[in-house]
Amino acid sequence: MAEKVFAVENMVILTSKKEIDCHQWVDHIKKDYWDPLIKKNNSRFLVLSGTHREKDGKLGDRDRDMLLDYEYAIKGLTRDFKDDMAKQKMEIFLEDIGDHVDFIETNR
Repeated sequence: MAEKVFAVENMVILTSKKEIDCHQWVDHIKKDYWDPLIKKNNSRFLVLSGTHREKDGKLGDRDRDMLLDYEYAIKGLTRDFKDDMAKQKMEIFLEDIGDHVDFIETNR
């Protein structure tokens, strides 16, 4: 049996402990999570990106290219599900975790 890439916590948080790219993420959202989890009235969908996780669990270096990839992926989701998003009053936000790396490391 193949290892699951994504885990869902309390039907709210979608996480991955394996390295993924935005294409895997978008495919997974469209196939497995859009209708049952995300497509709800007034949903707010927050995507955290911009760094990689180190083996010890700490946030790694900033990755601007990864952030741009996810920005592009979100634009694609918004385009593909434009009608759903308008009807359900949904919003998708992208937060650059890289903006917080220095603050986190300084305050440990």
